[in-house]
Amino acid sequence: MIDQIQTSLLNREEKLFEEDILNNLEILKENVNDRNFLIIGGAGTIGQAVAKEIFDLNPKRLHVIDLSENNLVELVRDIRSSSINDRTEFKTFAIDVDSSEFDAFCDHYKNYDFVLNLSALKHVRSEKDPFTLSRLINVNIFNSVKIAKFCKKIKAKKYFCVSTDKAANPTNMMGSSKKIMESFLMRESDDLNISFSRFANVAFSDGSLLHGFDQRFLKNQPFSAPKDIKRYFISKSESGELCLLSTILAENREIFFPKPGKNLKEITFSEIAENYISSKGFTPIIFNSEDEAKKSFDISIQEKKWPCYFFNSDTTGEKELEEFYTKDENLDLQKFESIGVIQNNNILDNNLLDNFEASIYKWRNNAKWEKSELVQIFKEFLPEFVHEEKGMQRIFDITFSLLAIIFFLPLFIIISLILKMTGEGEILFFQKRVGINSEPFYVWKFVTMVKDSPNIGTGTLTISDDPRILPFGKILRKSKINELPQLFNILKGDMSIIGPRPITFDTYENYSTSTRSSIYSNKPGLSGIGSVVFRNEESFLKDLDQKM
Repeated sequence: MIDQIQTSLLNREEKLFEEDILNNLEILKENVNDRNFLIIGGAGTIGQAVAKEIFDLNPKRLHVIDLSENNLVELVRDIRSSSINDRTEFKTFAIDVDSSEFDAFCDHYKNYDFVLNLSALKHVRSEKDPFTLSRLINVNIFNSVKIAKFCKKIKAKKYFCVSTDKAANPTNMMGSSKKIMESFLMRESDDLNISFSRFANVAFSDGSLLHGFDQRFLKNQPFSAPKDIKRYFISKSESGELCLLSTILAENREIFFPKPGKNLKEITFSEIAENYISSKGFTPIIFNSEDEAKKSFDISIQEKKWPCYFFNSDTTGEKELEEFYTKDENLDLQKFESIGVIQNNNILDNNLLDNFEASIYKWRNNAKWEKSELVQIFKEFLPEFVHEEKGMQRIFDITFSLLAIIFFLPLFIIISLILKMTGEGEILFFQKRVGINSEPFYVWKFVTMVKDSPNIGTGTLTISDDPRILPFGKILRKSKINELPQLFNILKGDMSIIGPRPITFDTYENYSTSTRSSIYSNKPGLSGIGSVVFRNEESFLKDLDQKM
């Protein structure tokens, strides 16, 4: 039965891995039936999904470890209520891998054919402080290695470890930790069969933004979601299927990932929010701020409208576009219908791994834990890792623009009066430009040309001694003071202090696809390299025209 999530909210019509499961069903049954399984971190959304997939194939033993006692209880209730399997030894254990209890557990239970590690700190927000980051490193990296050593000790047939799409070209500490985890486990793979999966987002998984939609609806609260972030989403059951397929079918060191295509396409969080609201019988109504949405909630609900606030994300490390692999990784996209495979060798720099581990232990022994030092340790391991504190950039933009507006306010008033008296009665000029993720916005400028100038003469291109320029406009353009109203664009969030200059859509369409991608992945800025190089654009064009 097709998940309702897929049809009504994710705009999908078919189950993603159905064909691959049917093609390999006998292999799955043969390898699961009468075998012993241990799932660590098995009470989260993905863990519960894979536990149910395995349980339905009649293993001899299924043990599940997780820190959350409540989630383990729910898993037991769910499996008892939905399955008729009465021959599997099914037990749960509320213990932490990083504990003496787990060490004792490993001494007691030594007969597992397959061990699955689904424990992870997965949220980008977990990297805001050094204390949670330290635990993230333990859970995502060192505990994964600890479990691998346990698998070797008991001679397990396969060790599966969940990774993330964010491990491909990581831009945050969480993604980097999973990339580093993959490297550490590759070192263990000489004498242990290991496989991985890099996940898309699991729709409505615990703690996810989509799970938050459920909570907002139940609590009669407005929806807030980023409108500029596109993601691939799979359902809860599909997350379990992908883990099971990788555990049983993957070769040593292979990484499975959901293959983008007709059944898996990117969708924004704001689109899903609108689909969700519509599925509940309401019409989404968009407000310019969260406060406006809150204030209008009671009135809107009476009209069967649900208030929403959609915004551009400023979360540190949040990638605009999702990717599962890098250009340097070896791919097999033909082996399965809906699964891509990354094939890895075991070429590793053991010194790099050892130095990373030593650096972390040294950092922990310091009297004062600093996040910046951790970031540097990660960068030493992954030189390509670019870590940007987006929240700090936004704070800087707001602070700078607000102070600049206050400082230049007397000048704004004087210029406005002069333009009102000497021009055509207009003070500000608004023009549609390309913003981040190709979203349109209107750039603000002081008027320097006659009305309707974009439709006269050379259009949006201004040449030297352009007859459309007003007398006072020449002074404003030469001094670049006409650009100062863009401080309001920065305050609104359309632009940043530093970035590529905002261009018109006509100019944008003339660029190649790769260049357009570079443009829309960055927020336009008041100043940038282009502003410096082409400061005297009109003179440059005049000289070029004379040469031609």
